[in-house]
Amino acid sequence: MRHSVKATNLVNVSKRLALGAFLMASVSAVPLSSAMAQAAITWGGISVETGNASDVVTTGTIVEAATTGSTSTLNGVTFGVPTGTTGTIGFSGSSVTLSNVAGIGYYTNGTSGWDPNYISLVNAGAFGFGNSGVLELGGLSAGHNYLIQIFEVPWDINWSTAFTDGTNSSGYLNLYGDAVGISPASTVNDYVTGTFTASGSGQSIDLLAANGITIFGAVQVRDVTQTTSPTIPEPGSLPLMAIGLMGLVGLARRNLVRK
Repeated sequence: MRHSVKATNLVNVSKRLALGAFLMASVSAVPLSSAMAQAAITWGGISVETGNASDVVTTGTIVEAATTGSTSTLNGVTFGVPTGTTGTIGFSGSSVTLSNVAGIGYYTNGTSGWDPNYISLVNAGAFGFGNSGVLELGGLSAGHNYLIQIFEVPWDINWSTAFTDGTNSSGYLNLYGDAVGISPASTVNDYVTGTFTASGSGQSIDLLAANGITIFGAVQVRDVTQTTSPTIPEPGSLPLMAIGLMGLVGLARRNLVRK
């Protein structure tokens, strides 16, 4: 699998990061982000990506979607692309941001037999060092229920990444690819879903590194709030309803007199 990287030479970085001492030194000791104060996310089990469009959840209504890969519309969901490559980056058509990005790795080879749009969705990943990465979601409404789905990308399996709200954490998502030397190679990459009730207009999610480096591929957020409300009559129908009620009252009175 061939890699090309903007803002840094990923191949050289990968070789250097193979050194256990460097990996340990790269782990950030700083506390997690403001995600500590965010809504708790209930994470589902980790799923293996199949390369089929049906992996992309369509429950509820789309709020925003973003990918570090190429422009992609999959199963009716359009994912915005990065507007930057390092530091804090945004994504087109979305209020999603990702902070402490060291660079974005791009891939010239996709997974054989996959939907081409799926390959575009996961053909790049943003990487960072230690547990410093923070995924920020915006455009939320307090009290609404949301579903989040995060996709991982082809990369070194040693750099599997978990996601946390500061209280609850997902499992570590695998990345497809060869290994630098710590773990055996993986033949799949994973995605995970979670649900939460927003406590405000945003939600922070921290990235957790299994071995000193985090990788982020793509995310979508969907509003899955179930709302039901009584039907309110049109103003013009209110007089008719009143007449009907008066008629029922009069009928009841006549029946009582007859008895």
